[in-house]
Order: sequence, then C-alpha cells, then structure tokens
Amino acid sequence: MTFLTRLKYLVGVLVVVGVVGALALSMNDRISTVHDVSATVRTDDYTVGTPYAGMVVKRAVDVGDHVDKGDQLFVVQSSELARDIANDALVPSQSPFDIRDGSKVVIRATSPGKVSEVQPSQGAFVAANSAMARVEEEGTSYVQADFRLTAKQYALMRRADEVTVRLPDERTVRAEVDRIGVHTDGDRAATRLRAVSPELDNRGLFSSGTPVDVDVTLRRDGLVDSVRALLTGLLTPGGTG
Repeated sequence: MTFLTRLKYLVGVLVVVGVVGALALSMNDRISTVHDVSATVRTDDYTVGTPYAGMVVKRAVDVGDHVDKGDQLFVVQSSELARDIANDALVPSQSPFDIRDGSKVVIRATSPGKVSEVQPSQGAFVAANSAMARVEEEGTSYVQADFRLTAKQYALMRRADEVTVRLPDERTVRAEVDRIGVHTDGDRAATRLRAVSPELDNRGLFSSGTPVDVDVTLRRDGLVDSVRALLTGLLTPGGTG
C-alpha cells in the first residue's frame, strides 16, 4: 500500500469518525436535556391573623404591598380584649401581642415579604384566630416543576448537572436541584423537582404561581467522553498505534 493510499485511507477514516462523533454529540445533547410538563414559581408564605375577635379599625396594606418585619398590617378593636384586661385576665405589658388603648391589638408582619392576599376590609368584623392576610416571604422563591421521565432519565436527574429556568420576562437563570420526588405512572416516573436560586427572588416582578419553563441537563452517560477520547487518539501523533 503506497503512502498516498494510506493517507487517503486515514483521511477517510477521520471523516467517518468525525461525522459519527458529531452525530453522537448532537444526539447526546438532545437526549441529555429534559423539559418540564408544567412548572411554576412558588414562594414560602405565612398567614397573619388576630388573636381576638373584633372590628378592623385600620387596614394598612393591600395586595402587592411589600412589608418589612414589624410593619403594621391591621388594628383590631376588641371588646373581648377589653374585658380580659378589665378582669385582669391579661396584662398588656406582659402580652406577646401589641396591645394599645386597652382594647386594640396591632397585627404586624413577622418577616419581610409581599402581601399576596388580604381578607377583611376596614370596618369589617373578624373572628378570633381567623386569617386576615397572607405574605409571600422574601428570599424563599423556588421553582416547582413536574416531569414524566423514563427510569434511566430519572436516575440521571438525581445527579443533574444544570437546571435552566426561563422566566416570564424571557430572562434565564441557573438553579440548583433542592429536592426530587417521584411516583410511578405506568412505564414513566412522574417526577416533581424543586430548584432554588437567589435570582428567583421575584422582587415584585411576578407572583407565586407564575408559569415558567424549565430544562434540566442530565449527567452525561459516557457516550460523549468515549467519542472525544477516540477523536483525540486519532488526531494525536502516535495515538492510534
């Protein structure tokens, strides 16, 4: 076999391997990314209420307002509270609640966040221990995404390399897997993923429940590494022999 023939043979082998390698890389990229069935931004929240029944004499917040810890939300005037104080059943200075004027209890935010629900209007009567507002707690935003995966995809997702979240404003952020839950659904794994990132704190741009798109890049299964090693061996002097 002449040198020219050997060179042509080597070039042909390199072209074939290159094409196969490119196809393998492309295929691996396609099969290594899974897309959500549905996904939304979620936020931990808390409910505020009144320990005493009474009339709402002041409502200081509306839906969408940002509150800091200790901010006044409501003032409730209560005859029950006034009776307890008059009967020495309650000493205002020793109460865990903010009590004013012998008959009013001030309801405050327990941590910073955004008001997502407000129940009573000013002048309304509220029962004891009833919910008056709900606050989405600042810094607790996360993404909850549902997937339908094969057994192999689920096994790879448990070691996922990357979670990409596309937000309503078309911005993308990188997130980390916080937890994964699964139950079988036929031959598929119905998987629920929770992903977290500091960039998910909405800062008022969108609310809990807002739909987003989530892609999860699964850990490589070795195909790409094998192809890369083969190409490196062929292209490195002495690598094929």
